Order: sequence, then structure tokens, then C-alpha cells
Amino acid sequence: MAEMSSVDTSDADEREAQILRQVEYWLSDENLMTDSYLLGFCGISGTEPVPVSELLSFRKLRSLKPNVRTPHVTAAVQKSNFLQVVQGSDDQFYIRRTSPLAQIPEVKPEVIQTHKKMAKRNSQPHMTKGMLKPTGFEEYATEGPIRPEEYREEQAIYDSSLLFTDRIETAVQRYVAKRKWHQENALIFNKYTMFCGFDSGRRDFTGGIAKQDLEDRTKDEIIQLTARHFLREDVKRDGTRFVVDFAGVAKGFLSSHLPHHTDIATERKVKVCTNVLKNFHNYLLLHDVCPEYASDIREVFGICKQWEQEFLKTRTAESELPGDFNVACSTLFDGNYKDVYTGDQAWNDVECTVGFSRKDARAILMAGIAAHGTQEQFEHAHLSNAAFETIVKFNDVGLEVTAIDLADAETRTFYASDLRNTFLRTLGKLHCRCWIYPTAANFDLPAHAIRAKEGDPFEFWVEEEILQHCYVGMKLLANIRKLDVGMWFIDQLLGAFVSFFTWLPNESSKERKPPKLKHRDETKNEGGDGGRDAGAAMEGMVGDIETANDADIV
Repeated sequence: MAEMSSVDTSDADEREAQILRQVEYWLSDENLMTDSYLLGFCGISGTEPVPVSELLSFRKLRSLKPNVRTPHVTAAVQKSNFLQVVQGSDDQFYIRRTSPLAQIPEVKPEVIQTHKKMAKRNSQPHMTKGMLKPTGFEEYATEGPIRPEEYREEQAIYDSSLLFTDRIETAVQRYVAKRKWHQENALIFNKYTMFCGFDSGRRDFTGGIAKQDLEDRTKDEIIQLTARHFLREDVKRDGTRFVVDFAGVAKGFLSSHLPHHTDIATERKVKVCTNVLKNFHNYLLLHDVCPEYASDIREVFGICKQWEQEFLKTRTAESELPGDFNVACSTLFDGNYKDVYTGDQAWNDVECTVGFSRKDARAILMAGIAAHGTQEQFEHAHLSNAAFETIVKFNDVGLEVTAIDLADAETRTFYASDLRNTFLRTLGKLHCRCWIYPTAANFDLPAHAIRAKEGDPFEFWVEEEILQHCYVGMKLLANIRKLDVGMWFIDQLLGAFVSFFTWLPNESSKERKPPKLKHRDETKNEGGDGGRDAGAAMEGMVGDIETANDADIV
């Protein structure tokens, strides 16, 4: 560890800087690579909490005069760029890194189980002592090698001559029995299995099982007696009507079903969701449950990774679109935001207003035309005082992002100099093409709508802060308008979806409806057959072949 001189000084700022430098060094990548003792607290990732009391026991802090106490350390660390102070349920303070180590440490963490568990529990008050035990869902968790007797047993119960429905039901039951289930993981897995056509709850009876009833049972018999996951009877009766597609169900579950039934607002929650899916599919591969679908199962891991990269960006983009420029156009040209501005009303709280006044909307429009419009559009705007007309309206149109253009140097200079100190924000461009929303009904369309469905591009002007959260392939559902000067604008955003968005008809076994969309009129498009292509027929772990548009998933 690096040396730090003992300086007896009354300069509090200097002493605080010394404390910060020392603590940052102790928890830095450089030191933790070879510090097995601190790794015992920080863990292999480097992000577990270290008690401040532990750091105060180190000689280099004890040597500072006047004596360093906990408030001095926490105050110093508050100024760190990569460390965080947390308070445990025991009212003690802990320090943790905000990002994991860049590399795997060169040494193994020293075993300090008592201190480490106490630190973890106190820094996460919602965790009980029992919840700190291994569950099988840890990031680095691996299953031990299969014992010979277990291998012989599984060869029989997962024999390829057996129906897939029998094998997958057994696999789910045995998988559940091998894991320690915290509520968060259990909720995700139960949603997943129900989405796949499982019922949850004991089949033959209700109530508990007495402990003495299990004493003379084999492990397999206990699993059967305590099992709570069973394939629905309609699937078990006629398994020949179904086709298997693990990748399809993962796409539908992550992109459509899960976001509408679970609050997923943080990166940690995203990881929890994908970890449950990856853990289960790893089990299927390791235990050779259905080797004929091994390549399909492996696709699920790529889908999970893609969802991790896209979901939160999509959610942020959905909350911020259509953006100031498009709202301004909607306000001026009889769109969804016309007359919604209430900031000019004496009774209204200005901080809670929606939309823009016509004066501000016109300023946003003219600035956008000056930055991105053609000479003809600019002249038309001035001659007509921006009195444009809407010539094309598309409602409930699906869009796929094909390109994103951030502002060029000239545009940035225009906003930074000419419009400095105004509320106007720099615009970029969002390029889209038509995308057929999976449950959109087929209607007889006019010629211009048919051309749009065949791939005519759309260009929308959107603030750069919003474009930062957009990406090529992202899907949108929106009402859009075209002005007589050739400009398109987004009048209303109905929803935003990840690039592989898939809606499966078995979203609910009772009500086969698409996900509810923001501001969407629920009376629209009911009864549509989904307009899906042939490739979408194989839509889940198990999907109905004969009636693919009405299929359930197992």
C-alpha cells in the first residue's frame, strides 16, 4: 500500500484531501488487483461495501493528527468520482465503488465471511440473513458436475423418445427444486412460465405437505409432490399441434409481455430479468433436456444481451419523444397538442404546463427551418408567416429507425451563437421507414399510404438530447403529419419498442390483445388478425401450428 505522511496540520481541507487520496487508492483498480485483504470485503467485482470502521483501523489513517473519525472519512469520500458512501441498517457507514474492477484481480479474496456478510447486509437493509445465502442466481454461479447416478437418471427422464412437453415440464420442476428463490427472481420466473403456458399451483390438492409425509420419499418423489409448475392440460392433451421456438418466446416475453407487467426502471432490474432467463436456459443445456433445440436455446443469450443494451434507452426515448420541435408543429397545425397549453392561464401552475404557447411554438418552428430547412422552405415560411397546411395524416403508423444524424458544425454554431441563452435546443434528424406493427389490422389504404408501407423514408427533426437515446432498429408507433412544405412531424407518440419487438397472441390466455400503448385509443384495431408474416407463426417455446395467430405458448 502507498505511503501517506503523518502531517499534523490545522488545515482541514488539506487533511480531507489526504484522506480522500488514501481511500481512493485503497479501493482503486491498481491496489485491489493485489490486495487480497480488501478484496475480501469488496468481492471479486470490487463493488461490495467496506466498513468505514475497517478503514479507520489501518495505520495510515490512524497516524493522521488530529485523530480521524468516521465523519471525516465520509465527508472526504463524498467528493470522490468513483466512491459512494452508504449507511447500513445498523447506522454504520460503508464505502463502495460505483463501478466494477476493469480486470480480474491477480489474487484471490481473503475469506472474511463474518465481516463481509455483515457489511453486505447492513449496506442493503432489505436483505435478511437468510437472503445472503447462495441462491444459484449469482453472476458467477455455476453448477457442479453432474454425478454419474444423476446422469443416468436424467438420460431416462429426458430421453429424446419422450414428448417434448413431458421433458420440459419435468425440467422446470427439477430446476425450481434446485434453486433458492428470492421473491424478485421467483416473480420473473413465474411470469415467464405462465407466459409459456404453465399453470402455477399444486395440481392435485391445496394446502401444505406435512414434514413426516416426505421423510421416506426419494428426492424425485419429493420434487413431484411439491411441484407447482405444470403445463396446461390443453397442451398436454395434444402436444403434436405445437412447434418449439425458444428464441421466439424470449423475444416476445422481453420485448412485449414483461415491460407491461413489471416495473423495470433500473439497470439492476434489467440484469435481474435477463439473469433469470439465462440461468434457466443454461440449465436446459447443461442437463441435455432437449438437445434437438440446443442451437435455438443458445439464441436466447444473444437476445438477452440485446435487450439489456436497448431496453432502458427505449424507455427513456419514449418518455421524451416527440420532443419540442414536433410538439411545436402539433400545436401550430391542429395536432394533438393544439390548445393544450395552459401556462398563459392565471390559475395554472406554470411549472406543470404541457406544450407551448403559439408564440414559443412559432419560435421553435422557425429556428428549426433556419437550421435544417431548404431555401424554399425558409422563404415559404417567411412569406406565409409559417401558415403551413397539413396535407398527409397517418394514424397508428409503425416506424423503424434507420439512421440518426446529429447536428453538424454549422447547425451547432447557429444554436450556440444566434440562439444562445434561449430555450431553443439543438436539432438533429431521425430517419425512419415504415414498420408494420404486429397487431395492426389490414385496411384498404390510399396510394400515398401504400407507398409509405412499401418503404418511403420519413425524416423527423428531433432534439439531440433525445436522439442520444435512440438507435438504429428501434421501433415506434405514432401519429405523424406532413406539411405542404414537405416536412414531416410526429404529432403523437403511442409507444416505443426494442428492435426485435414481438407480440405473441398468448399475451393472455383470456384476452388476446396487444400491449396497452401510451395515449392509445383502446377501441382501435380490435379484432385484427395481427397481419403477421409466415415467419412469425413459430412464435414461442410452443406455438399452435394450425392457428398460429391465436396460439398459446408453453
